[in-house]
Amino acid sequence: MSSAPRMTGALSGHEGTAAKDLEELIDGEVVIAVGVPQGVNVQEDDPDSFNQRLVRIGDDFVPLFDDAWHVWVSALAPMSRAELSTLASAEAGQRSTDELLAYLFEAGLLAAFTPGSSWLSWSKRLRVLPMAVGLGNSRENLATYVIQGWNSDKTLSVNAFSYWNWLSWNGTAPIFDGAQGVATQLEVPLETILEHARVLLLACLIAGFVFVDSEPVGIEAPSEQHVP
Repeated sequence: MSSAPRMTGALSGHEGTAAKDLEELIDGEVVIAVGVPQGVNVQEDDPDSFNQRLVRIGDDFVPLFDDAWHVWVSALAPMSRAELSTLASAEAGQRSTDELLAYLFEAGLLAAFTPGSSWLSWSKRLRVLPMAVGLGNSRENLATYVIQGWNSDKTLSVNAFSYWNWLSWNGTAPIFDGAQGVATQLEVPLETILEHARVLLLACLIAGFVFVDSEPVGIEAPSEQHVP
C-alpha cells in the first residue's frame, strides 16, 4: 500500500477543478467551516430572529446574520486564508473584515490549520459527519477504494490508508481517535495516517461529502447591532 496521501485526489466527473483545488490547498494553511447549517427559526416576538440563520456546533446553536452566514457557508468548501479575507471584505457590513472573521473564529465556526502540529491539534477536536457512502474496492483493482455521494454519481477514489480513515469517521469520535485505531490496525505510523486523514478531509469537503463538527465554544449570541 502506498503511503502517498496525494492518492486522495481523484474526484470522478470533476477531475479538473476538484484536483486543482485540492492541489492548491494541500501544502498550505487551509480554512474550513465547522458546524452544520440548520436554517432559520423565526420567532414572532424576536425581531432579530427574522434575519438570522442557525448553525449547530456540538449541542449548541449559533445565530448568524447574512454577512457572517455567507462567509461561513462559503467556507464549507476549504479555502486559503487570503481567499477567506477577500470574501469577508466583500460581505462585511457594520463590522470590519477583521471583526467579522474574528467573530466566526471565536465562535468556533471556522478552523484554520497547516500540515504538521497545527493539524494534529485540530484533529483532536474535529469530528466528521459523513454524507456519502463507501463502496470499497474491487477484485480487479484491490488498491483503489471508492466513496460515492448519497443519491449522487459523484465519486472519490482513494487508497487503503484514506479509506480506513473514512471508515473510522463515525460522527462521534475525533479524527485523531479514528486515526489512532487505523494506525494500530494497519501497523502504520500515526503521522502517515493523520496526513492521509487531512488530505481526505479536504477532498471530501470539496466534493460535498462531509460536514465537520466540533465541541461548542459557547459564546453569547450578540444583538443585531453587534453581529457581523
